[in-house]
Amino acid sequence: MSPCTLLAGCSVLLCLLNPIFGQTICDTIQAGQWVRDTQDCTVAHQCGFEGEIAQSTHCNTSQVWSNLAHACVWEGDPDRDDCNGNPHVPIADDPRCVKKHGNNVDPDDCSRFISCTNGTLMAFQRCGDGTLYYPKNDSCQFAHAVAHDCGNRRIPDTILIPDEDPMCQDVKDDVVPDPSSCYHFYYCHYGRLGPRHRCPAGTAFSTHSKSCEWSAKTSCGGRMRR
Repeated sequence: MSPCTLLAGCSVLLCLLNPIFGQTICDTIQAGQWVRDTQDCTVAHQCGFEGEIAQSTHCNTSQVWSNLAHACVWEGDPDRDDCNGNPHVPIADDPRCVKKHGNNVDPDDCSRFISCTNGTLMAFQRCGDGTLYYPKNDSCQFAHAVAHDCGNRRIPDTILIPDEDPMCQDVKDDVVPDPSSCYHFYYCHYGRLGPRHRCPAGTAFSTHSKSCEWSAKTSCGGRMRR
């Protein structure tokens, strides 16, 4: 009779992996924690209360398990791939950990942030493509929206930030009239011009209220009613 028949509740995946990887990998790992397999960087195991492998997982294509990040990361990630790369080694009492617990800005790179635990710098984390770290809400935001807050922190050359449109100059998040039509307006986002919108039938865009009002009561100035 097979081991899967003998062990009640044992998943097919676990029964297949246990004979291959063995149980010793969990001898020094706290119960509930995940650890990368010693032979296959794409496989990780969760350890049980008796030093056994409780379950196993396999990372997606082009990913490996990072013991540093406790998650699957892209293979070759310079900050978190501790299987193939050379990731950061934790530094105790690092002055960059202004917040002892949680995320801090990377003083050198606006696209990265620093993860700290009890004042120890644990890892450098990188934001996704086209985004930068925004400390005010502890998240990665579209680069064009937060680049002005980077200060002296470097913005990678791979992140392209379009120039401001003259129509949206000094406009953060607001609507502006279409200079050629009383019935249309644009939405500006941090100096960038968004799509053109048309007011509903019978209305026109009011520069005073910055909304669509009844056409008969709206002054268009030099804008055409078309």
